[in-house]
Amino acid sequence: MRKVLKGSVISYGGKLYFLKEGKETVLLKEGSLVSIYIHGDGTIKASCEDKIFRLELAVNKERKEQKVEKEMETKRKRKSPSKDHPWKKYPLLLRR
Repeated sequence: MRKVLKGSVISYGGKLYFLKEGKETVLLKEGSLVSIYIHGDGTIKASCEDKIFRLELAVNKERKEQKVEKEMETKRKRKSPSKDHPWKKYPLLLRR
C-alpha cells in the first residue's frame, strides 16, 4: 500500500511514478491509498478504486530540489574573517 503524494505520484523503490490509464495520467487526491502489484515478469501495476493502472516513471523533481537545498546549505557556511580584516586590527576590550 502507498499513499498518493502531491502531483498525483506515488513512491515505490525510491522512485516516483504516475498512474496511467491508456495515454492519460490519472489524477488522484493526495493521501489516497494505492495497492502495488509486482508481476512475475517484473512489471509493476497499481490498483486504486477497483481499477488497475500501469505505472510510468516520473521525473524525480523532489529529489533534485532536496539536492539543490543541500548544496545551498553547504555554500552558506560562515567563514571567519581573514587575518588582515579590519576587525582583527583592533584589540578587544578586556573584561574584568
